[in-house]
Amino acid sequence: MIKIGDFSRISRVPVKTLRYYDEVGLLKPVEVDRFTGYRYYSLDQLSRLNRILALKDLGFSLEQIAQLLDENLPAAQIRGMLRMKQAELQDRVREEQERLARVEARLRQIEQEGSFSHRGGKLRSDAGVVILKGEVPSLTASAKASELARQIPGVRAVKNELTYSDKAAERARGKSSMSGTPR
Repeated sequence: MIKIGDFSRISRVPVKTLRYYDEVGLLKPVEVDRFTGYRYYSLDQLSRLNRILALKDLGFSLEQIAQLLDENLPAAQIRGMLRMKQAELQDRVREEQERLARVEARLRQIEQEGSFSHRGGKLRSDAGVVILKGEVPSLTASAKASELARQIPGVRAVKNELTYSDKAAERARGKSSMSGTPR
């Protein structure tokens, strides 16, 4: 029998995790000292622990892992569970790829908006207020300014002029956090 600390070092699993696995019934120690409560494990339990860790790495919940390990499921049912996990992970990858595409589109949009402000425009800062004047090569200046003003807290659009105020941005952020709207 091996003390929990030694079993932890051998398996490279924290003692806290081993205690939790005991608590949820996933990996019970071979023996628990009735006076000290100290847990003892056997080397034979390393294979079960390694299966737990492998299934956890595949994304299974501890509840699903317990079912896989304890119910002696037939291979067909295990394959089915793995195929379901595979489909779930493929959906998650697709969602993350879509999110990445949105981030990339937003970056392109910001780069395009940034490039218009440097072509033929003037940027002036007066006591926390930034004023941008100039012509916008695409769309009308007032439409582009209005679009930007809707997207950026603290920005105001009047014709082809954008004004940004730190104070107005702070007020806008304060209102959105008070209303429960995420920033």
